[in-house]
Amino acid sequence: MKWDENNFGREYDLDSFNAVAVEQFNMGAMENKSLNIFSAKNILSTFETATDEDLRNILRVVSHEYFHNWTGNRVTCRNWFELTLKEGLTVYRDQRFQEDIYGGTHVCERVKVLRLHYFPEDTGPSVHAVRPDWYASVDNLYTSTVYLKGAEIVRMYEVLLGKRGFRCGMDLYFERHDGQAVTCEDFCSAMADANVGVLDQKHFMQWYSYRGMPIVRVKHRYNEADNTFTLWCTQEPQNASESSQHLIIPIRIALLGAHGEHLSLMCDSPFFNQCHSGSKQSTCAVIRLQHASQVFTFYDILSPPVPSLLRGFSAPVRLVTPDLSLKDLLFLYEHDSDIYVRWDAGQQIMNYCCKVQLDRICSGKEPECDNILQQFTESIKAVLKSHNVSEAFKVELFCLPNESFLVETLSTIDPDAVHKVCKFVEETVIKVLQNDLEFSYTSLKCSAHPPLVMEVDVKWAAERNWRLCCLTSLCKSGIDMYLDEAFLLFRTSKCMETRMRILECLISPHIHTQYASLAVSEFYDAHKDEPALLEKWIYLQAHNYSLEDVAKLSAHPGFDAQNMNHVRALVNGFRFCQSKLHTNDGSGYVFLAHWISQIDEKNPFWAARFAGSFNNWRRYDCHRQKLMHEQLRILIEKPHISVDLHEVISSCLK
Repeated sequence: MKWDENNFGREYDLDSFNAVAVEQFNMGAMENKSLNIFSAKNILSTFETATDEDLRNILRVVSHEYFHNWTGNRVTCRNWFELTLKEGLTVYRDQRFQEDIYGGTHVCERVKVLRLHYFPEDTGPSVHAVRPDWYASVDNLYTSTVYLKGAEIVRMYEVLLGKRGFRCGMDLYFERHDGQAVTCEDFCSAMADANVGVLDQKHFMQWYSYRGMPIVRVKHRYNEADNTFTLWCTQEPQNASESSQHLIIPIRIALLGAHGEHLSLMCDSPFFNQCHSGSKQSTCAVIRLQHASQVFTFYDILSPPVPSLLRGFSAPVRLVTPDLSLKDLLFLYEHDSDIYVRWDAGQQIMNYCCKVQLDRICSGKEPECDNILQQFTESIKAVLKSHNVSEAFKVELFCLPNESFLVETLSTIDPDAVHKVCKFVEETVIKVLQNDLEFSYTSLKCSAHPPLVMEVDVKWAAERNWRLCCLTSLCKSGIDMYLDEAFLLFRTSKCMETRMRILECLISPHIHTQYASLAVSEFYDAHKDEPALLEKWIYLQAHNYSLEDVAKLSAHPGFDAQNMNHVRALVNGFRFCQSKLHTNDGSGYVFLAHWISQIDEKNPFWAARFAGSFNNWRRYDCHRQKLMHEQLRILIEKPHISVDLHEVISSCLK
């Protein structure tokens, strides 16, 4: 409440904040005025029953529903098409709150969520504008695009106007529209009117009707003769239907010198803003791309710099930088001061390493540790040894391959090859870094404040996270000593974060240990009467075990097919495992389609969301396309199919 008063000037207008916890409420929460409804796991917890992620989620959900009092209740949306006006804006507000609690590394979490949920939605047949122009079911408006992309659009106002200008716009919005049902135009008008001459309202409003994610290409060149550095920026649509629209895209930039220092930026373009500092010698700026192509030239640059682009993920775009070499990416990964750019450089290098190995497999060769992977591993080692990198940031910079991130960068997906490559690269990185991981683990183990006990402090939670990251990585290397220590810790720790992370590690298909079945059994016996933990127990097994074992899990006495939270844990655990869903015999598709059909009769909302796993079926090989298409036809021809599910399946089949 105090944070909202300080940052948005919004006081709570009631004498009390009333909340009710519902055990089987299968949405996160609902912001009814004066009585907020929460799923029990999103408001009730102890350190013995909640992981660090659970506690972060509680903070996010409770703050989100509280912030809805002003952005959703006091000022609400005129109709369903304007849903992003309350949801996207409120997501932005809860993200700002979390940034102040957890610090700069929260940007990594924000972008990870975008890549896992929004990016796939925005590249598939279900792509839609943040303000859709039609819908068959209101339920299907509650999408990652409306929520997450909507939040990024709000963030762009802040990047363009600066924090002070953005606050003035928010104040005017509340002043004008308290007690009203309004539109996205009303919000944009308040921002423009509070910052006269800064924001082109008509031009910026195109973001609300734009389908997909624009592609921004940035080429660069250094001219030694006149000490200038030039950026050539172009924007192009992801979808041909948007070819006539050129959006206002704010790109936050810096130029880095040979030792990672920021260079002074001088540019005479009218689309160049020096981060609202008023200084002519700013080292960070925002360039405003609003035409098909634009050129920005920087003066008095005495040596070739490395450009740091899209700092803080300043706009929801796909950035393509053909002139940025692998050497440049390694430099950004090791030296950039911007947490997002540094993290993203590591992700780009890791994806590049994986693609090199994919090419080897496609040509009939086995993966091998080449020079590129060796260089990157050495860079990771240098970062992990640095005393200037916090434990929270080390977790983010310790780059291991992510199958979901990787497939989003591929035009054609071979899930078997992707799984093989990711497993190989992960094992290679851990093997090379084994001594460094052992040192980090041992150092934290001997710290004066053991981070594996219950601890509220964000700093100790970060230490615990990094130590567990080291321990579980060492377990993946198959060292018996660490497997023994992990299992002992699983049995003796009272901290649920520790127990859950080790359980997840022990049952990983990459680790073969006798402790796996023991840990699963003991966890169930200890927590079978705690609903939230039982859901996690179901999810982890569905995600890591074979399809045959997952089918057996659905018949386990602890699984209740009438409990939607159990069903969601089972289905999500299964479908979020790429290699399991996309088995070559199609059994994964049959299993998923069966559950979608069953769920649709009772809960169309979740049936439609589960069906989203088929969205990108055309990006797979012909054999898998045929298998997925067969299940899509079975689903759409199902008698009494819900409007929610029919809308999603129809989009897939277009």
